[in-house]
Amino acid sequence: MSDKILTIPVKGKLWFANLGTVVPSGSTRRRWKACKEYGFISAGQTPLDVKYICKLSVDEVICAYENGTGFKAIGLVKERAMPILQFKLDNGKTLHNLPYINMGDNNDRGLFRNANDLTKCEYVARVHWYDLNPNPLWLPKGSKGFYAPRNTVADLKYKDTKERIERHFKIKFV
Repeated sequence: MSDKILTIPVKGKLWFANLGTVVPSGSTRRRWKACKEYGFISAGQTPLDVKYICKLSVDEVICAYENGTGFKAIGLVKERAMPILQFKLDNGKTLHNLPYINMGDNNDRGLFRNANDLTKCEYVARVHWYDLNPNPLWLPKGSKGFYAPRNTVADLKYKDTKERIERHFKIKFV
């Protein structure tokens, strides 16, 4: 990674987006490795989470956050969130049976849990992830610049947090 600052235009809102992964203890339903490799972010399983991820619009910028780890990446939304059964990769394949995609088991069904219920199923948005600092930005709770709401997606309007993200990832939001 060079010392050059990457300028990222923000059309619309700059979003905080929770990846829905819990590290180190928790859910394996969503995996950052899958999001990064296949170019997406997902949320769902409750009507509220569906509502939040459907706020993302094309060409908006997201700051991806992983619980217990911090800000992992910056991405550009390339396609609005859609039900998981409708999402296709650039090569036309679905997320079924790909490496790092949790297909679940007889009890859970992983990312495809509630797949036939449009009010609760996993919704998937296509994202271009910028190749930036691979180390997460951890902001301890209570520190200047800390912003990690419980919402799946939220307006990242806090100046201190934006500045910390810019410094860490060597970017400038414009």
